[in-house]
Amino acid sequence: MTTAAYVNEARLAYSIAFIGYANLVGEVKAVSHQEPKGDNYYQDLPEPKDWTGALRGIQHRRDAERRVVNLLANEIYRHLGCESTAQYKARIRAVRRGAVDLYSDMGPCHSCRSVIKDFRWDFPTLAIDVRYRNALRGGGSAALIPAGDGLFGMYGIGDAVQRPDGLWVKSHPGAPVPAATATFDVKVAGPDGDRFRGTLDAVDQQPHAPYLYPAPSATAAPLDEATAVLDKIAQAIRNQMAPGQQMRPQSFRQWIRGIDQGTVRLDCERGPGQAGRTAVAAFVADFPKVRVEVAYEAAAAQADGYGYADATRGPDGTWLKAFAARR
Repeated sequence: MTTAAYVNEARLAYSIAFIGYANLVGEVKAVSHQEPKGDNYYQDLPEPKDWTGALRGIQHRRDAERRVVNLLANEIYRHLGCESTAQYKARIRAVRRGAVDLYSDMGPCHSCRSVIKDFRWDFPTLAIDVRYRNALRGGGSAALIPAGDGLFGMYGIGDAVQRPDGLWVKSHPGAPVPAATATFDVKVAGPDGDRFRGTLDAVDQQPHAPYLYPAPSATAAPLDEATAVLDKIAQAIRNQMAPGQQMRPQSFRQWIRGIDQGTVRLDCERGPGQAGRTAVAAFVADFPKVRVEVAYEAAAAQADGYGYADATRGPDGTWLKAFAARR
C-alpha cells in the first residue's frame, strides 16, 4: 500500500539453512509509508505507462512487503560476510533450504508481487508462504481487492487459498538441497576390541574425494548426500583406528572384516537415488555384521527414483529401509 489512507504492516519470519554457514533464524517488520533502510536488492515496478489512473511512475518504494523482503536480503548479506552485491549474488547459492513466512494486512500489489517473484528466483531452495488479510468493509475478506486511490491493479494473489483463520495464503514450495546425517557405532570382535563411534553429515552434490564409495578418485567430485556420508563413515573409522596414517582402500577392507557388531543409521531428507542405493549396498557388503538403517521423509516410499520401494513407514511418517546384521 502506498498512500496514507491506509497503513499496511508486514512481518517476515525466516529460518534458513546454509551450506558452510550457520543457520539464520529471525523476523523483520515494516509498515508502509516509511523510508527504506539499507540496500534495495529488489526493485519495485512503476505503474504502467498506459495507466489512466491519477498516479503514475514509481509509487511503491515505501511498500511494506517490498521493504521486509529487502530487510531479509540485508540480513543474509551480513550473515554471508558480503562486501558487494556481486559477492552477495554469488554466495546466496549457499542457501540450502528454509522457510519464509510473509504476512501483511493487505495483499501484495503488482509491484510487491514482482519483488517476491525476484526473491524466489534468487532463492529457489526456500519454501515461501505469502499470507494476507484483505479485510473488506462490512466484514469478510477477499483474495483480490482493487488497489484504489489511483493505483494500478489489485492487492492480493489470484490463486491464493483462504484458510480457516480467514487469511489468504499463496504457498511456493522450495526445492531444497537435501542432506543426510549418519550415526555409527561399530566394534571389533573380542572383549577388548576397539569401538568406533561418531556422527557425520553430507550435502547433495558437494565436492568430495571418495575413499571407498564410490570407487576411489584422485580428485574431488560432487556426490549425492547418501554416498558421501557413507564414505565419510569409512574415513572416520580409518582415522580413529590409525590417526594420521593413510591406509589403502583394499587394506582397509581387509581390516574391517574384524568388525562383528554395531549399528549405522542414515537420516536423509530425501530417499537415496540410484547412486545412493548402490553405495548403501556396497557398505552393507563391507560391514555384513552391522545393522544398517536408512530413514527418510517422503510422501511415498519411492518417488522419482528416490527411496526404496520396500521401505516401511513408521508412526511418525518416516520411511525406513533396514538391512539386518548377518551372523
